[in-house]
This record gives sequence, structure tokens and C-alpha cells, in this order.
Amino acid sequence: LHRGRSRPGGGPADPLGSGQGLYYHRQDSGRKITREFCPNCGAPLFTRAEKYPDAVFLKAGSLDEPQQIKPSCQTWTKRAVPWAHIDERLPCFPEGRPTGKE
Repeated sequence: LHRGRSRPGGGPADPLGSGQGLYYHRQDSGRKITREFCPNCGAPLFTRAEKYPDAVFLKAGSLDEPQQIKPSCQTWTKRAVPWAHIDERLPCFPEGRPTGKE
């Protein structure tokens, strides 16, 4: 995932979603994004997007064995930093993945 707005955050939060210390913001489209963090260290754990109500985006870096996860696509590639590896064998989306509901 290559997304400039993924960088804000930090500080204590509630990864179970009780509403305390969660980071919310509105995308350019006006849809809400919720980011959830570890209550002990502030590391990002999950993202929920209003556009994808049935999905929870887990941060691979929060896993004990992230190498076990295989990506199915790459999103927000138009915002990738110049040194990021874009694997052309995977489906790539310049912005978010289409929902088919627009």
C-alpha cells in the first residue's frame, strides 16, 4: 500500500474499537477512514474504510510473521515513493481498489 495519509497517527489507542483514542479522518471523497493503534506502543494495527464496510485492513508489520502474508494487489501506486518496489505481476491500482459499487 502506498498512501501518503497513512503516516499520521501514534499515541495510545484502542485496537478493539471502543472509540477511545482512535484516529478518524475524511478522505477527499468525503468518506470516513478509521485507524486503530496498539494501546501500549501506538503502532498502527488496522484500518477501516467507509467505502469497504465489510473489510478490515490489517497492517502486515503488526504480525509476528508478516512473510506469511502474500499480497493480492497494490493500491495507491500513484503516491508511491520513488524507491518503492511495484510488482507488475500483481494487479495495480493508482488509487484505491475499485469496489464495483460506484
